[in-house]
Amino acid sequence: MKMDRTAKPSPMPRKPRRTAQDLLIGRRLRDRRKFLKQSLQELSAQVGVSYQQVQKYESGQDRIPASILFSISKALNISPNYFFTRTLE
Repeated sequence: MKMDRTAKPSPMPRKPRRTAQDLLIGRRLRDRRKFLKQSLQELSAQVGVSYQQVQKYESGQDRIPASILFSISKALNISPNYFFTRTLE
């Protein structure tokens, strides 16, 4: 009797859980966008991602890559440090 040696497919990699920092950065992003009265569509066009992706960033569902964070900062006329100025305790 032969053993079946076919490889099992590896499970899909899990997304990292959202952290308090992810939520804080997303909240700061949404607050600044609304302060400037920009729509999701306007910001997403400036950054080069879909408006749905911006929603995910704002909700903390997806982490923002450094290159996108830099583009968002330019679009919102702020320093990237803006997103990290509040500390969590």
